[in-house]
Amino acid sequence: MSMECEFCHNKLKNKYCLNLHKKTAKYCLALRGANTEYKCELCNKNYTERRNLEKHQEKCRLTAEYGSDLLTTFKKIKQENERLKRIIDDQSKIIEQQAKTIENIAIKGVTKSSVTNINILNLMQSLTTEHCKENVQYLTEDHVIRGAEGLSQYISEFPAKGTVFLSDSSRRVFSYKDSSGKLIKDANGTKLLRKFFKYLRPKAEDFITCHRDRLEQEKNQINIDSDIENLFSRLMNLNKIQQGIFKISKGEEHELKAEINNQLCQILPKLSSLSPDLDSIQSSDEI
Repeated sequence: MSMECEFCHNKLKNKYCLNLHKKTAKYCLALRGANTEYKCELCNKNYTERRNLEKHQEKCRLTAEYGSDLLTTFKKIKQENERLKRIIDDQSKIIEQQAKTIENIAIKGVTKSSVTNINILNLMQSLTTEHCKENVQYLTEDHVIRGAEGLSQYISEFPAKGTVFLSDSSRRVFSYKDSSGKLIKDANGTKLLRKFFKYLRPKAEDFITCHRDRLEQEKNQINIDSDIENLFSRLMNLNKIQQGIFKISKGEEHELKAEINNQLCQILPKLSSLSPDLDSIQSSDEI
């Protein structure tokens, strides 16, 4: 059943369309002497519909409050985040496909174990210096502030994904290929973690400095004793994380390293699940 506008006598198919027509049709608004333009109070730009004005004002207020340079910076950051997300997605797809291929080889149960082992080694990516450096871009402040849990997550999802496997969980032996293609077995992950932390340390320390500055600012605004104690606990934990990152990057022992090893032993894939005879391949303990 059609509905007729009592002002311009235009016929609409239902009540919803009629109400929308009355609010937005310029010729109908003009017949009633209603306002057909909506002006932005900040920049004097005119719009024919209020909803378009409201969308515009969100951006206009940002520009007025922070300046056009900051708004441009926001846009660049958003574009960069989108670019990095595409890179992560692409790499994840490649690594997932390689992991599936490795799993398929293990499931097929090839009778000649030496052939299977060689195939698995060929599919493993080499843990090179360039690989470690490139993956630092994915390290976030959240990874660092969460300590062992966050840093283990970063390692397993980025530099160690597709490159590092757990050979022996009881002795915490990690296996990977170096740049020359040799299989490396690293007991306790000392050399492995030293290489990762050598390149992530500068960025991690920047994150820690920024986070510490924010905590110091919070300290000046706190009056409740319980909140002050919690803040000092967070600051002490932050110092512990920074000290641990430094020592690990130097190949030294620290409580943080032991905690990270425990986490990695739980989340890294095990070589035995891919090929039980991989230990027969000649390996080196040098990185």
